[in-house]
Amino acid sequence: MKKQIFFLSALLALGFSGCSDKENIETGNSEEIRVAVTFDIGTNTRAVNDLFLGQVTLYVFNEDTEAYVSTQETQIEGGTITFPGKGSYIVEAIANEKNNLKGLKDYEDFKSRTTVYDNAKEGCLQMRGVQTAKVTNVTQNPSMYFQMRRLVARINIVNEVTDFKLTEARLSGAMSASHFYTDESMGYWKASETQEMTVNSFAENPENDTYNSVFYVYECPNAKCNLALDVKGTIDGIEHAVPTLKTADFIGKHDPLRRNVQYNVTLNEVDGAIVATLEVTDWEEGEETGGAVVSPDANSIEVEISATAGTSAYATAFPEECAVNDLSVYLFGAEGTLEKAYTNLLTEEWTPENVDEGKKIILKNVPTTGGKTLYIIANAEQATSLTEVSENTTKDDFKALLAVNATGNLKCPLLMFKEVEITAEGWTDNVAQVSAVLERAAARIDLRVNDESGFTPEKVTLVGANSSSYVIASTAASGTPINLEGTVEASNNEEAGYKLYPQLFYLYSTGSTEGMYLLLEGTQKSGDKTADAIYKKPLSEMEFSKIEHNTCYTITIDDVDGVPIVAGGNIDGEVVED
Repeated sequence: MKKQIFFLSALLALGFSGCSDKENIETGNSEEIRVAVTFDIGTNTRAVNDLFLGQVTLYVFNEDTEAYVSTQETQIEGGTITFPGKGSYIVEAIANEKNNLKGLKDYEDFKSRTTVYDNAKEGCLQMRGVQTAKVTNVTQNPSMYFQMRRLVARINIVNEVTDFKLTEARLSGAMSASHFYTDESMGYWKASETQEMTVNSFAENPENDTYNSVFYVYECPNAKCNLALDVKGTIDGIEHAVPTLKTADFIGKHDPLRRNVQYNVTLNEVDGAIVATLEVTDWEEGEETGGAVVSPDANSIEVEISATAGTSAYATAFPEECAVNDLSVYLFGAEGTLEKAYTNLLTEEWTPENVDEGKKIILKNVPTTGGKTLYIIANAEQATSLTEVSENTTKDDFKALLAVNATGNLKCPLLMFKEVEITAEGWTDNVAQVSAVLERAAARIDLRVNDESGFTPEKVTLVGANSSSYVIASTAASGTPINLEGTVEASNNEEAGYKLYPQLFYLYSTGSTEGMYLLLEGTQKSGDKTADAIYKKPLSEMEFSKIEHNTCYTITIDDVDGVPIVAGGNIDGEVVED
């Protein structure tokens, strides 16, 4: 018996990072099962060649043995893919392929032969998406989708020089070949396979003086590329040459020169000379896609993440406190049990550069619409118990599992979280959109010392800090009290009359600060006399009755009106002990 899956709408989407997602394709007991796959590109500003999808070739392989199964062509509307029966399969989707690969043996054979420099339809960009499908005979509506990725980088030129008319752009050292895979064992990684491209005719966008898509170029490793971009033009008929942009300029924040990445070369006039600067951006950012939404099986959740501020009590954060090294989302249905866990959602670590910068993630293949609860967790390395989460986990069980313990001062990156609710009415066209400002599971304590107090701290210890946290629980956990030792280093951003010591402690919340106190060790100056001193400052006496997560506390020492526990040296000829 053959199982068939129909694609009723657009099969492919542009501008997504290619990756492999495992899907359960539950084919049912009938001969044919229809699957709705929809994609919202979200903009009309793309170049035609960037957007064009004419035909897709699907290469199917057995996941366990990697043996070749079949090659199938499909159109964007109403195409089909046929599986020979139950099992696990790898499906490679190749867009805009001029000729299908013949005589394939296995998956490795496919990877070694999928070159793009001589097998793309004229005037089109080739793209690739890959999916792993588990085909069963359970009667449910299946869902299958592909994330597509262009195999080239794009270079635009933005002209900001008045009266400068671009006449030539020449790119040398560009790779002339590429595989669908970036494995450096592939044969195209050879410096000898470079070429020179020259453009003398430019289609200018009159709205912003931008020359779009001047070059499409294959990626190449930094060590084997020798890229150089030369630009010429005229002002009042006089030719001007722009200094060459070389390989180091192109690398930017990407390593190596990467596919599906956009490079904007901006021409500016500086001290009478024309200079070129280069900005590297993901192709899917900005007006290129307008934030594409992918809706497999018509159900997806789009989440806009912010990690910069949190609540007003933590309105200003240091960059390291905003770093997100890993990100996961746990999706619970209205009945309160786990529907799906989305882990490893980031392809690279992310630190927002400003308070307005967010990160958009899309949760695809959501089983159903309706009321949902999302638990968004960042930097969960400390929460090792999350490995015990299963499909039967309830929300209460999840909160109990998300318990963490500390043995000392916490360090960045900090564990962050957010609980987000979606109502049954919060869906539009089977897509739900939410925003989430991540909250840190820790609090921060800073120190501020009045210069007139005469005290200079050298060591600060927080005695009695809480060692445990339930993170998402409404009440703070109670753990064994621990002592935290802070790094005492005055900030360069000094306030008039005060020395600032930020980020002394990161600690978990506690319902009561009773029994918690600071030990401040340092030197006390009085007149021309100086002595070593240790001060004890209970938190409860400084109007800190509790410690709440995601809150920054500043302890101010204006006047040393108590006596030191221990004083050494000589202040006015007297040593006092308490």
